[in-house]
Amino acid sequence: MVAIVHRFFSEGKRKRGGFDKILDYFSAQGKTILLIEHPLTALKEGKNNCHHTIVSLMKNGELKELETREAKARINVLNWIYEVIFNVKYLRRVVGDKVLFAAVDPLNGLAGIICRHNFNKMYYHCIDYSTSRFDNYFLNKVYRFLLWFNLRKFDAIGVVSLRIKTELEKITDCFDKIIYLPNSPIFKTVDLTKKNNPVLVCMGGGIIPKYNYEFIIDLVLSLKLDFPTIKLYAIGGLDEQPDYVQKLRNRLEKLSLKDNIIFTGFLLSDQLDNFLIESKIGLSFYDKNSAYYMYYGGPLKTREYALYGIPSITDGNSATDEETVSEGAGFIIKNLAEAKDKITLLLNNEHIYKNYQQNCIAWARKNDKLRLLNELYEKLDQY
Repeated sequence: MVAIVHRFFSEGKRKRGGFDKILDYFSAQGKTILLIEHPLTALKEGKNNCHHTIVSLMKNGELKELETREAKARINVLNWIYEVIFNVKYLRRVVGDKVLFAAVDPLNGLAGIICRHNFNKMYYHCIDYSTSRFDNYFLNKVYRFLLWFNLRKFDAIGVVSLRIKTELEKITDCFDKIIYLPNSPIFKTVDLTKKNNPVLVCMGGGIIPKYNYEFIIDLVLSLKLDFPTIKLYAIGGLDEQPDYVQKLRNRLEKLSLKDNIIFTGFLLSDQLDNFLIESKIGLSFYDKNSAYYMYYGGPLKTREYALYGIPSITDGNSATDEETVSEGAGFIIKNLAEAKDKITLLLNNEHIYKNYQQNCIAWARKNDKLRLLNELYEKLDQY
């Protein structure tokens, strides 16, 4: 199997996502995977960025680095062209047998199309979509053409949200190719008896403006009038924007909320499990600067809340939010007053809360990632 991705790096480490779950699963099935990773932040300076393309071999879940290539140009467009050339040359040099090809974006997918004779199956994994990916009109035209070309040429297309599915079907007739593969956790049975009232939770990769913590502070301040012991766990790393974290801490001190909002820092899986088991309601908000790409994206957050029987309060800025509401697993709110009303309803009415909790569990079971990966593997084997 061959896979090509563009990758975010932080502190020199890969930021893994839903596509990596697919690679892990295929590796567990005995597939040897040639992985080519191009850095999304190749032209940005700083310790959080990587400036090299990395070629690795993944076998039995272990990743062995084979070679690296430094970014060739200081202009994005030129660097993208170099990446396509590198991909094609590398694939022609090392890929002999007919194998599975997987790509995460139209540019990387182009290499697979050019080297189509090397592959017996081609899978395109669409994790995002945008009507205006670039500010430049010409680049947007190129992006839309490459996306259309990928949709036409690939055998199967995975999408992480129903909004993306709808948009791709407008671009070309690809209905029969599309596989709905949301970012969701593996289903498991969770102890629901330890929910404390009132405990809220907000998860994210870090305590950063993206997750709209200024709004969350205002919300907790308002809720504290009716629920003096209210507590919110703000889960995420504290090192990405330390000045922002300190600004939030100062505001909490000023508003006498430092005992109500707890910054946990980055948590390991078993630590996160303990906090989610205790939490009763989950928050999922995104600031306006993030909404443009989250609108079609399918973040894991509310699906993970659902696994733990936690109804969500969302702002509608991600594609998952609409599904959360349609599955009866939470609410979309328009402002602080609505958020307070919905949280108050869930905290004060146990019958209503239990109904939403049961819907959460049913939704999590329906989107069990292991089952979805089994179905993907079987479908690709049919081609």
